[in-house]
Amino acid sequence: MIVKRNRQKPAGVRKIVRRTPTVGVQTPRRIVTRSRGVSVVPPRRSFWRARRLGMPHRRRISIHVAKRYVVLAAALGSLALVGGWSYWVFTSPFFRVSDVVVEGNSRVSTDTIVGAANVFGDSMFTTDLAAAQKELYQLPLVNSVRVEREWPHTLKILVEERKA
Repeated sequence: MIVKRNRQKPAGVRKIVRRTPTVGVQTPRRIVTRSRGVSVVPPRRSFWRARRLGMPHRRRISIHVAKRYVVLAAALGSLALVGGWSYWVFTSPFFRVSDVVVEGNSRVSTDTIVGAANVFGDSMFTTDLAAAQKELYQLPLVNSVRVEREWPHTLKILVEERKA
């Protein structure tokens, strides 16, 4: 007989072992095989046997997808949706200059002012108002010009003519 004396107990937390309620009795275990995120439980022979053992009696297929992939797909879908909507708005014929309103002219004809501005058919987002204003200043009877956007498809040109 071997007797060990002056033996120190290891410091730290003791391990807690979980045991079944009755030692020695085996309970049926369900075997699940997983392959690339799909879990398949093989079908059982009889409904009553499966029910007695606590197992499913039909074939169940469930797909396991990581949460980060769902979030990534939602973010990419939202980004694509916003991008497509932005592209449609930017290129839409609804936001093209189709009306030009001229105010303050009496001696210079409206057709002359609209022709000099040269803005028909341009996008409301990319129309160069400074260039149109510069072209209108080239007319001899024009003293001052102000060009404004009126959404969604109208430009307003305010003209002040020279006085004699």
